[in-house]
Amino acid sequence: MKKATIGIRELKDMASSIIDRVEGGEAITVTKNGRPVARIVSTGTPPHLSALIADGTVRPPRGPRYLPTRPAKLRGPGKSAAEYVSEGRR
Repeated sequence: MKKATIGIRELKDMASSIIDRVEGGEAITVTKNGRPVARIVSTGTPPHLSALIADGTVRPPRGPRYLPTRPAKLRGPGKSAAEYVSEGRR
């Protein structure tokens, strides 16, 4: 996915050609006074996760891949958190 940066004035002056570039797969960042304020991307095919990671939009998880299968126990002897939640729903 190609990336480009344009200013608001350029977006207003060349909106049609910029939309054509976005349809072609380009992601365009719009700036206001040199500061990024918006991103224009195609709604056609969503980008793959690897592309989002590569351009810094998202980051991969750092923790375990799956949640634990057993409910967590609260500190000290007694019931699990799930048991307390279950009691509260009665």
